[in-house]
Amino acid sequence: MIKESISTQLMRIVFLCYCLVAITVTAVHVFEEYRQTQINISKELISYQNIFGPVLGKSMWHLDRERIEDVMNAMNLVPVIKGVKINKVGEDNIFMAQGMVMNDHLETLLYQGDQVTVLGNQEDLFYYQFSVVYEYAGVGHELAEVTLYSNSSVVLDRVKTGFIFLAINSIIKGVALWIIFYWFSNKIILRPLSKLARTVKKINFNNMGE
Repeated sequence: MIKESISTQLMRIVFLCYCLVAITVTAVHVFEEYRQTQINISKELISYQNIFGPVLGKSMWHLDRERIEDVMNAMNLVPVIKGVKINKVGEDNIFMAQGMVMNDHLETLLYQGDQVTVLGNQEDLFYYQFSVVYEYAGVGHELAEVTLYSNSSVVLDRVKTGFIFLAINSIIKGVALWIIFYWFSNKIILRPLSKLARTVKKINFNNMGE
């Protein structure tokens, strides 16, 4: 009875401590991984300025709407980009947009062709904005502001794979720790205690007073 009671209590305490430590470490790791992944995706958005900016500048200068739409379609094919918005310089209204974008009231709008749907604040969007500049006769002309949007689902898709491996790793470590502690407690603590209890039982305390 003593052996079972001590063993149960030790196992329960160790398991509880391990769970608290594992959950804390995992939560911190996942948060840091999410933050770093979002930073990396933001850097990816910045890199697309050099890819699409010059083409957009030339298309905007020549007012080639069809070409602008082709460039926007190409941008929306990039996995990390969930929406593209173009605002002409000096104009408040959205000139063109595709996918999920935000308006001046920070509401999320979904542009699908000619159809616009207000999603409210359902999507956790983050963005990168850059100016479209076209150089003509040695002078740079700022024509528009382009905003590239991404959202938390893109970040989570990248983080979840690492989280799965982290969870599996934690489970394996937990089982290993459980086995090691069970062996240690049984061999080092419980067996000697059990042996001591059996020895005490053999002592005849009634004869000790004689």
